[in-house]
Amino acid sequence: AVGAQRQGYLLLFGAVGCVLLIACANIANLTLARFAGRRREIAARFALGAARRDVVRQLVVESMLVAALGGAGGLLLAHWSIRALGAFGADLIPRILDIRIDPVALGFSLFVTLLTGLAIGLLPALQASSVSVLEALKEAGRGSIGSGKRLRAGLLVTEVSLSLVVLIAAGLLLSSFAR
Repeated sequence: AVGAQRQGYLLLFGAVGCVLLIACANIANLTLARFAGRRREIAARFALGAARRDVVRQLVVESMLVAALGGAGGLLLAHWSIRALGAFGADLIPRILDIRIDPVALGFSLFVTLLTGLAIGLLPALQASSVSVLEALKEAGRGSIGSGKRLRAGLLVTEVSLSLVVLIAAGLLLSSFAR
């Protein structure tokens, strides 16, 4: 339907996928740091008798809520972008006025949003819920944010290396798209 534009759109789709990966790594690192900051609160919940599954459930639900809000914001941004492309790109892109958000794309976006929210929330929640109550309460007076430094450092190294790969891939994809 769009002629020779198909290859360019597939390259653009690849670039968007790479950006999604780096955004997921960034959000996972921020979520892990946020949960590490709540280590004393989680230890207090355990000291008061909360079960591990209840704490994990609460932390995962919080992550899923943030993911759902981000997905809704992305959907709104996509709607506005389609309208702006229709207004400004009618002469440049074939059949631009036929572009819309269809139910299959919406379902895929919902699936990816929920899967990403679960994946980003589950690992930090499990790590944060394995806190030693005695150690965390002892650290409360010292102002420490607790353990998990190795996991955060690993995420940071992964994030930087993934950023480099994504930057190189995006440059190659954009130069191919321009050709």
